[in-house]
Amino acid sequence: IRGIINSEHIEKYESNLREALASIGKIAKAIEKSVIDFVDQYPTLENIWVIGAGPNRGTAEYAAAKFHEQIPINGVPQDLEEWAHLQYFLTLDWKEKSVIIILAPEGKVLDRCMEILTGIENANGTSVLVTNSSNSLNRSNWDFPILFQIDELLTPVIFHIPSQLMAFHWARKRYVRPTPPRRLDNFWLIRNGQICDSIY
Repeated sequence: IRGIINSEHIEKYESNLREALASIGKIAKAIEKSVIDFVDQYPTLENIWVIGAGPNRGTAEYAAAKFHEQIPINGVPQDLEEWAHLQYFLTLDWKEKSVIIILAPEGKVLDRCMEILTGIENANGTSVLVTNSSNSLNRSNWDFPILFQIDELLTPVIFHIPSQLMAFHWARKRYVRPTPPRRLDNFWLIRNGQICDSIY
């Protein structure tokens, strides 16, 4: 609308999106062993934060939801900066039981992510870094490098992969049964809640 994105940008983004989508399997294969090691280290974890900013604020919401849906673990999405003002204080008390996934793409948000990482370390929390910045590795408790360079705007396409794999392997490890096609509660909340009245 404001002329910031022109046809050349659009073509570039379309090409990058196609490449990113095609790389998902390769990225998952590269980090899966580390994901399994992580899950094995925390077999009874009950809470996990996923924090991000900019384009990956929404990724944090999506990734955290996977833990609710598939295991369930209490997945808590949070804005990167808000975490520093709120849940940081829980981490001071919970220490290593406070597990935080930081979505840290190469770009404007990276420096702040590294500061948050230091804060987690100083509070004795457990940091899990998802990044495509090779210069940022080996600073967290757990690294999940995304070996794919892409504009920060498009990183949500691939930055959800570690959380998806974690949820899958926790479910496998805890023998979680697949959700039946018809939920056991027959979708009571949807069928009988006020939402139905507002639809009809």
